[in-house]
Amino acid sequence: NPDLFVHTASDKENLQACEELGIPALAIAPETAEETLDAFRLVGKALGLEDRAEMLCNYYNQVMAIAKDKLA
Repeated sequence: NPDLFVHTASDKENLQACEELGIPALAIAPETAEETLDAFRLVGKALGLEDRAEMLCNYYNQVMAIAKDKLA
């Protein structure tokens, strides 16, 4: 069994299936960069991997900064 099933918040069918099977589920629906970072942190917390989630957030911010520089 999976430790955690991460899916979009609008996916009610899979959430219900996970509940019926006893699989922990986390629904996310980031629409902005800030919400994406929040989602990374939420998943990291749910898995007990906050340090790794913060590393991912830092990488994401670095890549976004590079993209903004190239588009400027």
